[in-house]
Amino acid sequence: MRLSRLSLLALVAAAPSAPLAAQTLSPYGVFVYNDFFHSYSETNGRLAVGGNAVLNHWGVAQFLPASQYNEFTMVVNGNVNANEGSVFHGKTYVGGTIT
Repeated sequence: MRLSRLSLLALVAAAPSAPLAAQTLSPYGVFVYNDFFHSYSETNGRLAVGGNAVLNHWGVAQFLPASQYNEFTMVVNGNVNANEGSVFHGKTYVGGTIT
């Protein structure tokens, strides 16, 4: 099942009590409803964050298949505060600001 950017943002912003089908979230290796703190590590697949993301010495989507390079691989509903890292493949969406 493919998600549009708007439907994905609706899922990220949804309350944790909302029923979500597992196949809807399966493209994401990490799916966090609230804030996300990620240091000295990589998320090899996709990342979706419902709140803010604080990323320090990080990486996202390093092992994503080439067929998915044109899709959103990091989606953050709030702000991103990032230091020393990269989204290796795919597109990024940030609802707030990037620092």
